[in-house]
Amino acid sequence: MKIEMPDGRIFKVWFRYTNVHVGDLPPWCKGPRFHSKFTDVWQMTTCYISDKTDMAAIGQTVCSLEDKFEKAVGRRHALTRAIRGLHLPREQRTKIWSEYQHRGAGDREKKQVSRQDQVEVQIPKDRAANIEAARSISDTRR
Repeated sequence: MKIEMPDGRIFKVWFRYTNVHVGDLPPWCKGPRFHSKFTDVWQMTTCYISDKTDMAAIGQTVCSLEDKFEKAVGRRHALTRAIRGLHLPREQRTKIWSEYQHRGAGDREKKQVSRQDQVEVQIPKDRAANIEAARSISDTRR
């Protein structure tokens, strides 16, 4: 997703989900919580925030044994860590969170409108007239 900031900068934010072996875990994941006799593979969510020229920030989170892996939770934690690394003022952090929470809203509206158009096209004209007549009769009964 692309986010345009009030000062003119444009950030690109995206996420990646990977399975990580114990030996490849980031240094902040070296502890008893992350060692298990049951598994040696962990789910990691990484958030990348890039500027026009280079990578601005990276945030990572690893799912522990007590947790159930959920993409939404991983995205939220990874984005929090990535934003923390940018050192932005509060207004700009709020803008990023707002864009994240409303991502894809325009696409959903477009899909809904196109589905309505398809439904209207698929109904034959004589049947559409019957439907309109049925609607008018049900409106007069109320």
